[in-house]
Amino acid sequence: MFIVLFAAVAGLITGFPVDAQADPAASVDVDTDPSGAHVELARDLSWVERDSAPASPTTPGRGGCRRRWVPAPGPLLLRPSLGENNPRPAYLGPAPSPDAKPYFVYCDDTYVTTIWAVPGQFNGGGTAAALRSLAERLVRDLPFPDVAVEVSPGERGLTGLESWFWVTGYDGTPLVDTVSGFGTTVAVEARAAGATWNFGDGSETVAGLGRPYPEQSDVTHVYERRSGHEGLSLSVGLRFDARYRVDGGPWQELPPVERSAERRYPVDEIRAQLQPSS
Repeated sequence: MFIVLFAAVAGLITGFPVDAQADPAASVDVDTDPSGAHVELARDLSWVERDSAPASPTTPGRGGCRRRWVPAPGPLLLRPSLGENNPRPAYLGPAPSPDAKPYFVYCDDTYVTTIWAVPGQFNGGGTAAALRSLAERLVRDLPFPDVAVEVSPGERGLTGLESWFWVTGYDGTPLVDTVSGFGTTVAVEARAAGATWNFGDGSETVAGLGRPYPEQSDVTHVYERRSGHEGLSLSVGLRFDARYRVDGGPWQELPPVERSAERRYPVDEIRAQLQPSS
């Protein structure tokens, strides 16, 4: 009971995700060494195995679970070693090297043990690549808007007269997200870099998001021919430039994100008709 309470208090004080209810199971037998494991940084900045392949002659001791290495607030074992009945907290021995750090090891949601590990053991030492991969996943999860296209005149356009276009559902505010943990902060940002408008008659322009009626939009087009009964396929493609940075360092570019919206827009023809004078 004292160990569970101690672990819970340690988690509250440090802010680290300590699962005080996850008591180690004697039947769990996993390889706790992260060297050579295919891992990636999770959103909480713990290291998580990418797959959960069962144990085999080439990968013994996996137990068919997905392993996690969570940076620990200290070299604390969440319970005494198996077979011991001493209620006092248990700790690892001295660090094997100055750059070694303590990690809680989990098999799925079951705590297994605490180990010393050098951060360079994870992902083959490619921490920078793992941080970039995490940033790419954070960008994919950003709340990109569900945009739509509006136009004035709204019901149908008229040849020879200017139609105004704008985007609804997004006002151009940058989309941002930040995750922090274990002394590291990763921030991502996606910012609209422009819109490509296709007016459905073969005409295209790169402009902004437009302005809603009754303002005069800066995205306009004059149709010269009427459309068919189903109208023209009007569309806009938005490009978001993405970037990330670690611990407030310089921004680094990520692949852009594309979003689009479309609608049908009928266009009628204006015909001049002479009227006899009375």
